[in-house]
Amino acid sequence: MATKMRNNRETSPFPWWYCILNGLLIYLVWWAGLKVDTVLYGNTDDYILVPVITVIVMIVLWFASFLFQIIVYLILRRRLQRQFDWLLLFIIPATAFTIVFGKQIHHQCQPSVKATSILSSRDLAKLPQSTSEIKIWRTQFHDYLRFQATPEDIEDFLNDSSYLHNKHVICEAYSPTRRRLVGPKGQKPEHGFNEGDIYVTLNHNAPNWYEGSLEESGRVYSEYGFELIVNDKTNTVFLHLEH
Repeated sequence: MATKMRNNRETSPFPWWYCILNGLLIYLVWWAGLKVDTVLYGNTDDYILVPVITVIVMIVLWFASFLFQIIVYLILRRRLQRQFDWLLLFIIPATAFTIVFGKQIHHQCQPSVKATSILSSRDLAKLPQSTSEIKIWRTQFHDYLRFQATPEDIEDFLNDSSYLHNKHVICEAYSPTRRRLVGPKGQKPEHGFNEGDIYVTLNHNAPNWYEGSLEESGRVYSEYGFELIVNDKTNTVFLHLEH
């Protein structure tokens, strides 16, 4: 008798609106995560790469959540009649994604974590304990990093960075008599340019906080696709990597 009654129950229509709402929530969580990375931590990502990754991630997540909803519907379509029950079940993927992605954003978007990832890609030492004022800007082809630390910690950082001791890496020192000046490509300052000064141009993708000039004291470690600037006056380290 009980089996017959279950078979006679009406089949609930597929709750398309809840399915669409779930997909919208997943997208909003992803979008909010990117904004948190930019607003709270000052990190900026590539304007071309991010949309491409977003499309790929959204397709995968939407497909996975839709597959989950189809399975749930096929199992419970004769058992659940209340719309509220379907709402709760169909929002489960978005809820789970919010929890998992929220934790990941909280960890991965912290500047120290991103900086560690950049430094480890070239066998550079870990961030010094006194590190402060971290800034990061990553694109598809370039990574930029800035941090400040005590002079002693910066020296330890340089000594512990095995990549800097590579024979292909050149170290140049700068001082008031031999300055490193930065400006637009193809233009040199008409006044105040000393004979020993070096005039360079930065990559047009460089963020505005990436200061390549050294007018008092500092060093530059460089090779093709790699530049590490140490400003000894401000105790600031700047790093630029090309992929």
